[in-house]
Amino acid sequence: MAKKSADAATMRSDTEHFALTILQDKLYEQIQSSGPRKTGELVSGIGHPAVNLSLAKYALRSSSRFVQTQRKWDISARWESPELPFEKLLEGFFTGYGRPLTAQQIGAGMATITERDEETMTAVATKFLQDFDAFTAIGNESYGLKSWLVDGDYETTSDVLFYNFMEPEDVEPFQSAADKADWKTDPAAAAREVVQKAKEPVSIKALQFFAWEHFGPDIDQSQLYAAILADEELGVSSDQMVYPKSGEKKLLDGLKTLAASVQNEVEEEEDAEETPPTITDQDIEEFGRIIQANGAETTQLSDAVLKIFELEEDERAYEPTAETLTERLRHDPRFTWLGAGRFRPAGTVPEEFHQTPETLLIPKYDFATPDGEHFDIEMETAGLESGLSKEIHELLVQDVGDEDPEEHPAKPPTQVDLVLKYHHKQEGTYPLAQLADGFFALEPQIQEIVLRYDGSSYTVWLNRESRLLYGFGEIYALLDMPISGGLFHLKATDRSDVFDLEYSQETDETASVQPGRLLELLQLKEEADTENLPTFEVVCRMLERQSGGLSYPRLFVELNLIRRVNRLLVASLLSAYPCFSRQATTGLWVFDAKKKSQGLQKSKRKYVVREY
Repeated sequence: MAKKSADAATMRSDTEHFALTILQDKLYEQIQSSGPRKTGELVSGIGHPAVNLSLAKYALRSSSRFVQTQRKWDISARWESPELPFEKLLEGFFTGYGRPLTAQQIGAGMATITERDEETMTAVATKFLQDFDAFTAIGNESYGLKSWLVDGDYETTSDVLFYNFMEPEDVEPFQSAADKADWKTDPAAAAREVVQKAKEPVSIKALQFFAWEHFGPDIDQSQLYAAILADEELGVSSDQMVYPKSGEKKLLDGLKTLAASVQNEVEEEEDAEETPPTITDQDIEEFGRIIQANGAETTQLSDAVLKIFELEEDERAYEPTAETLTERLRHDPRFTWLGAGRFRPAGTVPEEFHQTPETLLIPKYDFATPDGEHFDIEMETAGLESGLSKEIHELLVQDVGDEDPEEHPAKPPTQVDLVLKYHHKQEGTYPLAQLADGFFALEPQIQEIVLRYDGSSYTVWLNRESRLLYGFGEIYALLDMPISGGLFHLKATDRSDVFDLEYSQETDETASVQPGRLLELLQLKEEADTENLPTFEVVCRMLERQSGGLSYPRLFVELNLIRRVNRLLVASLLSAYPCFSRQATTGLWVFDAKKKSQGLQKSKRKYVVREY
């Protein structure tokens, strides 16, 4: 397995450096007790608001005490070469942890290095710890480095300092407090008193030195060391500094500034890590557990990748990792892929998003007279009036079940204009037929889409089979859209599942229907339903009551407020009956009641493909 470590590249203030050491100690403690961990798991274990993913990564990468393997962090001592002298390997565990360890803990670590069983390695470690002068017993069951304890077998203060590699300045700032403490009664309590009065951390050897001043070589420095470690009011860092536990939170709070300053450093290092992780079957199962655990809530692939591989979206390795995972998960029958990086357990997409509302379907009509005569006809496009043969392809007159085949432009549009029709406002839907092709992704069939508006996000659903967008009801109500003709816009973002919605009370003149006109149309709808009027007759009455005429798109929109019909029927009626004509000056269609009785033009009969 590949291994990675990093050294600190930036000097920090003494306080900041010490706080970083405390954080590293806490990270080390978790790994020491549980084995390799992911950064996110370690952050959760710390449970401090200042410690985020970036800061934890920096703390781990900037210390040679840690290594990273397979995107988990481990302690370096477990990755040393088994060829090193045994005592050097033991020493590595103590210097890395900076605290006493039991023979069992050392044995477990040595078993990892040597690939031998823990029981055997614990027995060997115990012998080395007891026989080698570099180690010493601390407390009742633990061992540590002898260099952590003050050797008091000297007569003078200067000799004790010199032979223990200490300087006068290590003890002088705390001497006054030490002289006032009651060392004779309780050395551990006296040590605590010195630490609590100090304005900075005190080295544990300085505290042992003060105990030597009162007891000489008779003081059991091993027991004092153990007592200081066991004191709940004191903390001991890996670099053998003692501090009040009550100040620990403040120390970590101070890392908020560091967290902000190192974020770029962490990102730059991660940019250099181009190799995506190897995805195993176990990884897929872990993703599966996350998706299943979220139930009917959508799982974002980016969240799961961050949790499992600790890869963020702006890292180079993220994209190939996400692509591989998406390809694996989208074909897994346990899950439903909803586009981009969205997944749900299979069967959890609401059934309503799989169906076309009844009111949007174009019924099969039969308006034949008792004599079997049909007025409603559809023709081949060759029989249409030349202008209509183009107008039937306008987006506004296309709708569910009545649209041109979708095209796939080489360069998809980045913005689309949406014109709301009455029947879609009623159902909270929008037809894909009225959108420029290529705006939404071509797969999967069902997609979960996020629309952002005025600082909030709204979820809508796209079904490519039904050719509908669902879930617009809340948005139409929020925007207070008019009954028909409301004009709004969608803009693409850098994410294929997120779009920005824009609306400024605009309306589309062709599709806009005022309340008074709506009442007229609804009255005509009642007449048509009651009298079972053919659509031909409905169009006659519409244009008769609108003497100025109507454009084809406008006529089509208004007619669909009365009944759902297709665009070719309307275009065929206008083209085939002489009572309808387009004014040369306005381009609007008008009705001539005198020619109504003339019926279908004979020249158009050869183009008729359907009567009803």
